[in-house]
Amino acid sequence: ISSGAFSNCSSLKTIHIPANVTKISDSDTNSGSYSWCFYGCESLTAFTVDENNPKYSALDGVLYDKAQTRLMYVPSARSESLVIPDTVTDINSWAAYNCLDMHCVTIPASVVNIGDGAISYHNTEGWTYGRVPHFRLYVAKDTAGEKYAQGLKFYDNGLQKNGYYLYTLDAVPSGDVNKDGEFSVVDVIQFQKWLLKVPDVTLADWKAVDFYADGVLNIYDLALMKRELLNK
Repeated sequence: ISSGAFSNCSSLKTIHIPANVTKISDSDTNSGSYSWCFYGCESLTAFTVDENNPKYSALDGVLYDKAQTRLMYVPSARSESLVIPDTVTDINSWAAYNCLDMHCVTIPASVVNIGDGAISYHNTEGWTYGRVPHFRLYVAKDTAGEKYAQGLKFYDNGLQKNGYYLYTLDAVPSGDVNKDGEFSVVDVIQFQKWLLKVPDVTLADWKAVDFYADGVLNIYDLALMKRELLNK
């Protein structure tokens, strides 16, 4: 499949790779160059691959090499979180380019190489690396994933989940849920009451306690909120 083959096919929703396709332009290396095969496929939600294809495979709509050691392309319109399988060692340059609705990626410790702009989008100011709004990464300590997050100046939120640490694009929330100008135990108690659905308890600024940066408030946010207060 040549470079630009599906370029700007903005209404294309799925792409099936048949058994006889053995070469997709710029897909087999971390060359640093973006493959224009699927550029502008803004509605693309999934790849599928014939099980008899000797070079490529698909898992959960994402395109990999046959052995699933290299992540090649994530469909631009993917909205679900992506947990990269622990068979993967390489992530292609621009693999998740312009995936603006995919706000969470888990990078396993097995990954040792992450290409340029692996998670990125294009804004009016030019190429912007890893700056998907409200984006968050789960990475293992002392791995290529952690170095990637740190290199993009993501914030280490210090919270573990299934052995992975949370890095977010945005700074840690203020914690001032009642908007009185101070983050204190009063805010913690109010948020805890709200989670317990105590009558007439409201949050003046819910974003102030969205510590997981996922748009959902739960006990995980409360745990991190308490940690932040203790560290003040």
